[in-house]
Amino acid sequence: MKKKLSLLFIVIFIILLFVSCAKPEDPVSPTTESGLTLENLLETTGYTYDAVATDDYIYAAEDQAGFKIFDKSDNSTVVDFYNTLYENMRIIIPHEEDSLLFIYNRYGESTGILVFGISDISNPQIFPGIVGDTSGVFDMKTVKHEDGIEVIWSVNASSDKILLGGRYSYDEVNQMWTWTGGSTEFTFNYEIGKFDVVGDYFYVCSDQLGVTILERGEWEPIELGRFDTKGLPQAVKVVDNFVYVADRQNGIVIADATDKTNPVVVKELETSGYAQEVDVEGNILAVASGGGGVYAFDITDPTNPIEIGRIDDSEIGYTYNVDIHDGIIYASTRLGVAKISID
Repeated sequence: MKKKLSLLFIVIFIILLFVSCAKPEDPVSPTTESGLTLENLLETTGYTYDAVATDDYIYAAEDQAGFKIFDKSDNSTVVDFYNTLYENMRIIIPHEEDSLLFIYNRYGESTGILVFGISDISNPQIFPGIVGDTSGVFDMKTVKHEDGIEVIWSVNASSDKILLGGRYSYDEVNQMWTWTGGSTEFTFNYEIGKFDVVGDYFYVCSDQLGVTILERGEWEPIELGRFDTKGLPQAVKVVDNFVYVADRQNGIVIADATDKTNPVVVKELETSGYAQEVDVEGNILAVASGGGGVYAFDITDPTNPIEIGRIDDSEIGYTYNVDIHDGIIYASTRLGVAKISID
C-alpha cells in the first residue's frame, strides 16, 4: 500500500511539475494569428521608422538610407532616394495634392525638416527647408490652411516645446514653395514627446505625467486637462473624443476626453513588446508594439475593444510605426514596410 501511495505521489508531482512549466496556449514559435494576413513585405535598405500610404503610393523613411516610394499597384520601387547629407530620416508626410513631401532628418549635415517637390514622383526635388529649432524633433504634423501648410513639431532636447503656426506657402511672385516662418513656441517645464492635433486641440505625451490636453489660444496653447497612465506614453491618436495611447510597457490606454478638462481612462490593453505607436481608421485600431509586432483591435465600442489578431515580429521585424489606409495596415519595421490585410 505504501509503495502504491509513493508511486501515486511521484506521478502527481511529475504532472504538477509539467503543468507549472508548460504554457499550452503559447505556440512553440510565434505565428500569425487569425484575423490578420501578411500580404507583402516591401524591403528597405535601412530600418523603416515611418511609412505612410496614400491611394497610389507608399512613402517610407529609412535609417541611414534616405527614403523610398513604392507603387501600391505592383509594390515596385518608384524612388530610392539616398544622399549622404540625409542620413537618418525618421518622419515622412506626403502632401500629394500640393506635390510636396515633408521629412525629418535626424542626423547628417542637413539635419532638420526637409521638403521635397514630387510633381514628378520619380524624381523628387529638394525645396527650401524649414528653419528654426528643428534639431531634436520628436514628432511632426501638418495642417492645410488657405494660406499654406502649417507645420507643427515637438522638440525634446535642451528644452521641451511645441512649435506651431508657421507656414510653408507658395510664393506667387517667385513661383516657388518656401518657408514663411511665423512659428509660435510653447515651452513645457516637463518632458514631452509625440502628440496629436484635432482642430484647435492638442494631445501631448507628457512623459511620466501621462497625456496633456491643450487648446490653441490666441498667443499660446492653454492647458485644459490631463490624465495619467501607468506606463510612459509614446504616441497618441484621437478620434471622436477618444484618446488612444501607446503606453510603452503598459500596452494601450484608451481615455474618453468628451470633457477635455476631465478625461477618464476607460480601458487598458496589454501588448507583447512595448507599445510604440497607434493609428485608427473607422472601427480599427492598429498598434506597433516593437518586439511584439502588430496588433489590430475592433473598437466599434472603444470601451470594450475586441482583438482581431496579431502578427509577430518574427515575421515582419521589430515594429516602429503603423498607418492604416483603406482598411490595410502598413507597418514600419526593421525589415521594411509590412502590408497587412484584415480578414
